[in-house]
Amino acid sequence: MERKRKIRRASILIMSVYIFVNIFVFGLMKAYMNTNNIISKNRLVMASVTETENRTNIEILGKSFEINTQDNIKKFSQLAVYALMNDKARVCTDIILNAVSYLPEI
Repeated sequence: MERKRKIRRASILIMSVYIFVNIFVFGLMKAYMNTNNIISKNRLVMASVTETENRTNIEILGKSFEINTQDNIKKFSQLAVYALMNDKARVCTDIILNAVSYLPEI
């Protein structure tokens, strides 16, 4: 009986901490967007989705992802891998992809 009570208390504590952390991060993002929108002419949004006939463009905090409806699995896996990367690998990937885009075609 005592063990069940401790497990229930621990699970409630974990869920409440998780909710508080999410609310805190959301509040920080809103505050950052509001201060940047006041200072800069470029408006920031957390996420926006634009759909056309065969493409969906998702923009999350300035990074744009384009999903082609004919090739959903490949693009979705690329988006998932990019979102799950750590920050150092993500920065290196951005630098390499931007450098490759400026190379002349042969």
